Amino acid sequence: MYLADRVIVMTSRLGKIKDIIKIELADPRNRGSADFAWYKQRVLVHFFGDEEEKGPEFAI
Repeated sequence: MYLADRVIVMTSRLGKIKDIIKIELADPRNRGSADFAWYKQRVLVHFFGDEEEKGPEFAI
């Protein structure tokens, strides 16, 4: 995302495109900005899922 204008997320099977994320940040990019963090989180959700959707790791 630091150098890209878009990120293409592909599925693990058959190599299909799952999502295309257009990065709309001004150059040069500040990796410490809130906007950069938002795009980073949006990409990472595709790999690890959303923490709020998972729920707790254990139940008592």
